[in-house]
Amino acid sequence: MKITDVKVQLIDTGREFQLTFYGGYKIEGGVVRVFTNEGIEGNIDYCSWGQPPRLLGELILAMKPYIIGEDPLNIERIWNRTFKTTRSYISIQAAGCINTTLWDIAGKALNLPIYRLLGGFRERVRAYGVTHTLPDIDAYLTLAESLKQRGFT
Repeated sequence: MKITDVKVQLIDTGREFQLTFYGGYKIEGGVVRVFTNEGIEGNIDYCSWGQPPRLLGELILAMKPYIIGEDPLNIERIWNRTFKTTRSYISIQAAGCINTTLWDIAGKALNLPIYRLLGGFRERVRAYGVTHTLPDIDAYLTLAESLKQRGFT
């Protein structure tokens, strides 16, 4: 199996939110799609914290020459090639997006959930949730109380 193409589609929801440690931003991001010659496609959605999503998308596309023609199951090799392009925060995000699409391809190719590919042994795990978009501590307390009442611990 070989990687044949990488595409990035930007998404703008038209909505705004308050990111407590960056200020107000529009909710923007994108979808990364990595294609193979066997018709298997790896996907991930992303948002870029504090960076324009277009910049992250362009950096992902700039990494295409490092991965086109590669076997997508050579995840570590591709990670090393993309990660070492530069070591800035945003390029690590771009390499991480590509890396995640490769795990998606591997799971689809082997008909296994990714947690099994990573050595997972539990049938159930506790969920983890996080948000950075609430405006103040009172909003976080209200959310925490609501989640507790619904059974989250």
